[in-house]
Amino acid sequence: MEKDLRELAGIIRGEIIGEGNVLITGTNSIDTASAGEISFFFATRLRDLLAKTMASALIVSAPEEGYKGPQIVVPD
Repeated sequence: MEKDLRELAGIIRGEIIGEGNVLITGTNSIDTASAGEISFFFATRLRDLLAKTMASALIVSAPEEGYKGPQIVVPD
């Protein structure tokens, strides 16, 4: 799989916060993700991982200030 963030946001009907042309090559958990991968973040107990993750982007239910990379916000 190789898609840019705009394409993924369209598929899951999410809103992008940040750079939309980031290339995503796979998915992984927030604690093991590396460059090119996207991760889901919905567990607030893992909030400390936001500043540490190497994920290129996150899928979130609400904007997360602790993560400085692009995010796809999907409320549901």
